[in-house]
Amino acid sequence: MPLYRYRYRFRLRLRRHPVGFWLITLGLAAVTAVSVLQVSARADAEVARWGRLRPTVVMARPVEPGVVLARRDVRVVAMPARLVPAQAAAGVDAVVGRAAAVALWPGEVVLQGRLAPDGLRGVAALVPPGMRAVAVPVDDAGLHVAVGDAVDVLATFDTSSSSSSSPSVPADDTSDPTVVVAAAAPVLEVASGAVTIAVPADDAPRVAFALARATITLALTLATPTPSNFSTAPAAVEKIGGGW
Repeated sequence: MPLYRYRYRFRLRLRRHPVGFWLITLGLAAVTAVSVLQVSARADAEVARWGRLRPTVVMARPVEPGVVLARRDVRVVAMPARLVPAQAAAGVDAVVGRAAAVALWPGEVVLQGRLAPDGLRGVAALVPPGMRAVAVPVDDAGLHVAVGDAVDVLATFDTSSSSSSSPSVPADDTSDPTVVVAAAAPVLEVASGAVTIAVPADDAPRVAFALARATITLALTLATPTPSNFSTAPAAVEKIGGGW
C-alpha cells in the first residue's frame, strides 16, 4: 500500500477518535517541555560555574616585542567571565596604539602587564619595571644573540699591574679576574656594534663600572632573570674593581 494511504488512514482515525489525538499532542508537548527544561538547567549550571560570557580582547596574529598594536592585530571574542584574567584589557581602544612588551601570540588574551605603558616606543617599551636598559659594546665576530635571549655579562679585569692606585687591581693574587656582573639579563635590542640588555636599577652603576674598567664577554644562557641572579655581582665587582 502506498505511503499516502497510510497517512490518510491515520488522519481519519484521529478524526474519529479526537481523544487519542489530543493525548498524543499533549505527550509530545510534555516531552518537548522536559527537554527544554533540562537544557535550560544545564545552561544555568554552566553560567553559575563559569560566569556569563564577557567580550574579551585577544590577539588575532603574532606580534614581536616592541611592535605597536594596530586594530588588525586584535579581535574580540566571548569568553566565560571566570576564564578571563583579572589583568585583561578593558577593550580594543585600551590596547590599540600601545607597544607589546613581550611577544604576543594568536588567541592569547591581551593583558595590561604584557603591554608597555601608553606612549612608550622602541627599547623604552621593553624595559621591565625596576630595570634599566644598558648598551653593551660587542664585536661583530662575537656571540650572536637575538631579542628575547638571556645573557650573562662577564667582566674580566686587568690583573697584570700590582699598583695599589689602580682600582682595577684585585685585592690579592688569588682573586678571580672574571666575574658575572649581570646574570640572565634579557636582550632588548641588537644593533651593529652593541647589544642592549635590561639589568636591575641597583646594578646598573656596577655594570657601567665594569664596562669602563674591564673586558666584557656575553655568555648565552637559558635562565630567566630573577632578583636572585644578581645577588653576588656587587660584592665581586667591588672586590676586583677596588670600589667605584
